[in-house]
Amino acid sequence: PATSETFPDFIQFKANDVALGAADADTVNFVGGTVTRGTGESSGVVTVDFSGFTWREEPADFTIVKSDSSNGIASTGGSGAQTVFVPGDSGDSTLDFATGASIVVYQEGAAAVEIVPVSGVTVRVRAGLTLTLAGQYATVTLIKRRANEWVACGDLLPL
Repeated sequence: PATSETFPDFIQFKANDVALGAADADTVNFVGGTVTRGTGESSGVVTVDFSGFTWREEPADFTIVKSDSSNGIASTGGSGAQTVFVPGDSGDSTLDFATGASIVVYQEGAAAVEIVPVSGVTVRVRAGLTLTLAGQYATVTLIKRRANEWVACGDLLPL
């Protein structure tokens, strides 16, 4: 399609205040995805592709692991309850989550899903909410704020 008058000539992407590409960049690589500008008549088109995002299906209790970063976990249990354990930092960078790491937790099954930090770990949540997902098809994102501290945001049950 022809370039629209309202479409920006350039979209600047940054990570930690560092530009990820100049105005003439055709492709910008992100962790788990890319952003590509079209050419010719499609030069006004920007395609964002995060096909690198993967889902891990878990039918029972599980602990999040570093390879879950920037990905999702589908809790598929059909009855009872499932627990998502948030581990503490070990001091081993090959095992510990980086600050800013995020993980999507999706309650696909009917089993209740509760997020439980291990001893020494804090998971912060807005006042008035629990660390239990709101029900089937609820989604919550866990974000590592700093060592042994996470934030849970999304579809959580009220107190």
